[in-house]
Amino acid sequence: MSNPSSSTIEAAAAASTTTPMIGQLPNQLTLQQFKQQLIELKQQQHLQQQLLLQHFQQQQQQLNEHHEKQLQEHIRVRIY
Repeated sequence: MSNPSSSTIEAAAAASTTTPMIGQLPNQLTLQQFKQQLIELKQQQHLQQQLLLQHFQQQQQQLNEHHEKQLQEHIRVRIY
């Protein structure tokens, strides 16, 4: 049988992660939520930057390939 005081401590510990501490002001909780949202937005922004960079690199590669084909055609036309 488990010790009642240890289960009470465990329950209090679990509750402290989901509810503000006694005496904690509502604006402090809002500040914590704001910080979490800021972290999430920064992560999302980083992912969007990575996708944008990848897209730019693909377009650059396509343009380089197209330009190379144009140069080869131009050289062929001048030779013949």
